[in-house]
Amino acid sequence: MELSAIIKENEVLFEREPGSYQIQVSWRNEKGDVGSVLAPIQKGQKPIWEDNVYNISDLIFYFLNVTPLKVRRSKRNADSPLVRLSFKDIRWYCYLDQDHLDSCFYHLEDPHRKSKSRDVMRFLVGYYTEQLNDLEIKLDERKDERKGKLEAVTQIKSFLREFEYDSEKQIQQEIEQNEAELEQARTQLEEIHRGHIRDTHFADELRQRLRELTRTLQREEEVLDDLQHRVRQETALRAEILSTKFKLAKATEASLVLSGVRFECCPNCGSEINQQPVQTEQCPLCKNPRTHTEQLSSTDQTEIMRKDLTTRIEDIAESIDRHSWALRRQERIVEKRRQEKSELDVRLRKELERYDSVFLSQAREAERNVARLEERIKGLKKIAIITMAIKNLQEDADKIAVVIKGINSKIKEEKKGLKDARQYVSEIEDAYLEILNRVGVPGVSEEDKIRINLKTWEPYILPEGEDAFSYSFYNAGSGGKKTLLNVCYALAVHKVATENSLPLPTYLIIDTPMKNIGEDVNRDIFESFYQLIYELSAGPLRNTQFIIIDKEYIEPDDPEGIDIFERFMTPDDPGNPPLISYYRGP
Repeated sequence: MELSAIIKENEVLFEREPGSYQIQVSWRNEKGDVGSVLAPIQKGQKPIWEDNVYNISDLIFYFLNVTPLKVRRSKRNADSPLVRLSFKDIRWYCYLDQDHLDSCFYHLEDPHRKSKSRDVMRFLVGYYTEQLNDLEIKLDERKDERKGKLEAVTQIKSFLREFEYDSEKQIQQEIEQNEAELEQARTQLEEIHRGHIRDTHFADELRQRLRELTRTLQREEEVLDDLQHRVRQETALRAEILSTKFKLAKATEASLVLSGVRFECCPNCGSEINQQPVQTEQCPLCKNPRTHTEQLSSTDQTEIMRKDLTTRIEDIAESIDRHSWALRRQERIVEKRRQEKSELDVRLRKELERYDSVFLSQAREAERNVARLEERIKGLKKIAIITMAIKNLQEDADKIAVVIKGINSKIKEEKKGLKDARQYVSEIEDAYLEILNRVGVPGVSEEDKIRINLKTWEPYILPEGEDAFSYSFYNAGSGGKKTLLNVCYALAVHKVATENSLPLPTYLIIDTPMKNIGEDVNRDIFESFYQLIYELSAGPLRNTQFIIIDKEYIEPDDPEGIDIFERFMTPDDPGNPPLISYYRGP
């Protein structure tokens, strides 16, 4: 699917594969600069163009040379994070879907979307400026930073109170007390070790014998490993020679079967062989001369080889027997050395157990006491560092509070300068009432008034200016009237946006604007609406592209200055295919 568009001075081509969540965007501007990027629909982790373009919405704002505004996710929570206002949100005021024309008024009733819809109107009429947006972003960042520091201070203080630490001085006194106890514990441990050395000198002789026996056992085990390796090698060699002897026997049998055979055809290709006389020294088949060895009797050669293999097998078998005997002997030696070492280990352990029980209990208690005091001192020193961090965090939070106060003052000053925004809202109210009367919406007269609630951004109709009888889209009554209220409001917003160069895309798609309105019974409304559309497209909205899908086409009374393209679309007629010719679905 492809879409061409002119965005500011950029000629842009959008390309998207069916089912894809990415759009290939190519563009060129009046200076001849070109670019192309694959833009995701949802925001990714890394920018796709320059430093602040993350998805297709940001790229469209980039073409418009407008910084994507950030608005609060929740209007009730002052600490709610800022999120980007998407081009998709602005599109709600440029595309009126048939399914929601009589049930949804620009998502202002949707608890999840109404905040975004209100932010779009604030953005359009100028309640948001780039300077104000930057200030609110900075304010949000500073609040988050200060909040994080204060939460850290609170958590650290709560942690310290659990261990009854109220001040840095108290922690330092406890560190000094534990260091004195640690020095005393280390002295006690050294005395225990010196006494143990004096009392256990009798075991030194056993330890020396055990070390010598260990070295002897290691050497014997190495000899055992070498003998095992040699037996494995010779056994494998004997198996190979036996296999060769069997192969020789089979070759001898084959030679005896084929000896003296005369070939009439080539055993390789099957061609007939010319019978020609050959010399004794030549092969009767290939005519090549035979060597002296080949002229010997095949049986003699085989017998010589068989005897040689038999002799080698006997030699290897004799070697295997010798090494196997030596292996068994070495296994007995190793087992004997292992038994001696095990007995010596048991003897040493029993001798030491009589002397170690008291020593171990005393030494372990002393070591545990030393380790406990060392870890406690380390922990106290870390806590002392944390108390210094509390002071630094509190000072940083106080400095940030001053910065926040300055930003709030700038925001108030910036909002005072938004005088034009209220004027734009007043123009939308007047244009809305005028369009409703031009179309001939039932129950609306020129004496009525329109008031837009700047908190909810819902337009209310005040019959003859009476606030007590006011009503809005949601209690307008019939579905046909709701459809007209929806469509006329979009025309009013686009008219005021165009006249004041407000940042609203210059296209409007309306799917079935006469939904729930009978073209026979309400013919005057039907014709008045379309004649108004033609008048606006030739006048204030001459640069706006209208795309209207409806059940009947009404020609303009005066087509001059209007560029119209109309077509009948049905999925059952190849001559009048639907807008997307290949699509068949709900």
